[in-house]
Amino acid sequence: MLNLLDRYLLGRYWQGFIVTFLALFGLYVVLDVFSNLDEFSKTSGGVIGIMREMAWYYLLRACSFFSTVGSMISVLGALMALALLLRHGELNPILSAGIPTYRLAVPLLMGNVFISLLLVANQELLIPRIANQLQVKPGQGSDTNEKIKPAWDYSNNIQILSGKLFFTDRRLADAEIVLPVPELVGQLTTVRSESAVYRSKSETQVKAGWHLSKVRPRFEALLLTRLGKEVILPGDHEDDLFIVTTIDFDQLANRNKFFENLSTRELMENAHNPSFSLLSLRAQTVHLHSRMTLPLFNLLLVLMVVPVIVRKESRGLVTNMGISLGVTTFALGLQQCCAYLAQAGIIRLDLAAWLPVIVCGILSAWFSGFIRT
Repeated sequence: MLNLLDRYLLGRYWQGFIVTFLALFGLYVVLDVFSNLDEFSKTSGGVIGIMREMAWYYLLRACSFFSTVGSMISVLGALMALALLLRHGELNPILSAGIPTYRLAVPLLMGNVFISLLLVANQELLIPRIANQLQVKPGQGSDTNEKIKPAWDYSNNIQILSGKLFFTDRRLADAEIVLPVPELVGQLTTVRSESAVYRSKSETQVKAGWHLSKVRPRFEALLLTRLGKEVILPGDHEDDLFIVTTIDFDQLANRNKFFENLSTRELMENAHNPSFSLLSLRAQTVHLHSRMTLPLFNLLLVLMVVPVIVRKESRGLVTNMGISLGVTTFALGLQQCCAYLAQAGIIRLDLAAWLPVIVCGILSAWFSGFIRT
């Protein structure tokens, strides 16, 4: 049961969190609107249509923005709550009443845990559902397209060589797919299709892959090997083709960061998928480990901030806040540095995720001796 002091500090925590989030997201919206104003102006429906399009566009981006900066703002919320406590001279009466300083961290940790739960729900339930809309750029209509870069399926050496991506209906037009020799075909073959749509395993109930329409050459003209007959399948019509591959629309549209919109279950499935390159698998595995350790990392950041901002020998609130921000920046920088080293193959993937947690745990224990009592 929360007492009056806990509710008071928790209210200060939410005040700091909401104000910081709205300020940062508002700044992002203003800068992004000025950058994409010309694209938004192409929307039909006049001023009302443009405003409606912008509202829906940035409402979806709010979920992605919260997933990116939510953990950092949760620490800033704790910092601001303690700063307001010191600014108004409320700490000394609390300590005089015999309340330990670390008791003040309990409601702040509770708020941090709640934010972590929101981040998990946002990442696992909401982001995967709106991942398609997050890839649509401002002002993009059904006729807006973007050329792809060649992509390899490392499990069978199929190469999606070229094509145009249509984001609204998630379609690949003018696709060229190279079938390798001697794995799938008897001679090097490039399959061309006017339109291709990716079908997931849940849609086909068999295998995931691209359904190609109006292909050249047709299925009966292909010199398929035994493995090729398992990967290249006939379509519903004589000029249709189905190519089994896990290189989906999201990977073609967002090559380097498509996995950030995946759920944890999908990331764990990808870890055993041979169709990805080694670099992509490393990046996905690091992201998976970091996602697992993020709640504990956030709690330790709060425990680091409390003794730094409420120090015994303080030179002022502004100095303490500056040191707290410096410590937080160091921890976040260490996290990014470890992720980069792991993707480069310099350190182990699990060590990259747990090293920032270990360092923050050591620093929070060391800083505990500086706290005012």
